[in-house]
Amino acid sequence: MQMAEQLHQLVTALHIHQKTSQIAMVPVRLGRLFSIVGQETSKFAAERGVQLRVVPTRAMVTSDPVLLRSAIENLARNAVKYTASGGQVLLGCRRFGTVVRIEVHDTGVGIPSERLRKIFEAFSRLEPTQSEGLGLGLFVVSRAAELLRHKIEVRSTVGRGSCFAVLANAADPRPALQGET
Repeated sequence: MQMAEQLHQLVTALHIHQKTSQIAMVPVRLGRLFSIVGQETSKFAAERGVQLRVVPTRAMVTSDPVLLRSAIENLARNAVKYTASGGQVLLGCRRFGTVVRIEVHDTGVGIPSERLRKIFEAFSRLEPTQSEGLGLGLFVVSRAAELLRHKIEVRSTVGRGSCFAVLANAADPRPALQGET
């Protein structure tokens, strides 16, 4: 599983790098995107004994569906990775006026406040001695959010878990949808 996780991180990082010249900001249905991310992450969660819950939604945001999917999938996989067997991960969203807050909550190990600034750097890992992964997951999230001009917020308590949020502009549901994954 270690090699598969590392390969997944490398492929995602390369995909983000290639995508930079082809960003298509379109209305994206989060319910469909969440469903895809849930299906992609559920096997990983089951192998680790973590309950993954995806909250259905009809919310839409203006974003690039490929980059947004990569960011959310990396957040979900990271949440599963740092949550012990028997723990939980929740993927959902909330709308606040013109902004949709896409959230990934976990009951994992949490992140010490002094490490929060470093976690988005390439090859940075919360537990450097852990052999799983390359430390690219949150770097990919940060880079995707930067390209999309979305904001990222993190709240974390050591021993209780974390909440990562991507803030994107809500989309008007009336225009024709295009570019969905």
